[in-house]
Amino acid sequence: MIGTSTATVQSVAPGLFTADSTGKGVAMAKAIQVGVDGQSSMTPIYQCSDGTCSSTPINLGVDTPTYLELYGTGIRNQSSLSNVSVTINGMSVPVLYAGAQDGVVALDQVDVALPLSLQGSGETNLVLTVDGQTANTVRVNIQ
Repeated sequence: MIGTSTATVQSVAPGLFTADSTGKGVAMAKAIQVGVDGQSSMTPIYQCSDGTCSSTPINLGVDTPTYLELYGTGIRNQSSLSNVSVTINGMSVPVLYAGAQDGVVALDQVDVALPLSLQGSGETNLVLTVDGQTANTVRVNIQ
C-alpha cells in the first residue's frame, strides 16, 4: 500500500534544554561574569541531586557584567539576529548571539546580557522567540 502525506518544514523550531531534560523548569544554562580585571568565570545556573533539579541564583554585580549562555536546538537558521528575542520576567534583554555552539553537532546557543534592572526578580520565566516561533518557557533565578 502506498500513501501520501503532507509535512510542514520550518527553518526554525526553537527549543531550550532544561536541567532535568523535561523541557520545563530551570534552564540548562551558564552564567558568565566578567570581573574588573577582565577575567571571566562560568557557573551553571542549576543543580541536580537524586533526579531533582533546582535553580541556582544568579548574582548580578554592579561592576561585573553578567551574561547568560542558554543551550537548545532549532535556533541556528534564524533569518537574522534581530529576529531573536529573549524576555526574562517579562522584560526584553539584549541578545548577543544565537546560532550553532562550536564543537557539538546540532547544539545551538543563545547568549544574552543580564541588565541590573533584573536584580531581585527571583525565580522567573525566560521566553525565547526566533522568527516569530516561541520556544518552551524555562526558569531562571536572579538575585
